[in-house]
Amino acid sequence: ATLTVLSNVASANTFTIESNETNTVMTGENVSVAINAGQTRIVGITNADFYVDIAENGIRGQLDNASLLGPELGSSFTVTGSDISATVNTTGE
Repeated sequence: ATLTVLSNVASANTFTIESNETNTVMTGENVSVAINAGQTRIVGITNADFYVDIAENGIRGQLDNASLLGPELGSSFTVTGSDISATVNTTGE
């Protein structure tokens, strides 16, 4: 599956979006996305799984198993990372 936002493309084995009266849940498996300025990558993430729950009381989410591709600043400077995880929770729960 692919999702395009402001000319940036995300691809994944699966994307799901489910919504009811109180929240919206989005998930993705094996997601790859690059945020670009023109043709230059600012940041990229590959092979990630994610879960985001947006509710009235805030946002909960998790990113797992991601590989990070940093900005394209020429061959003399690179930023990469693997097996990256991140969690966010603004719900107070």
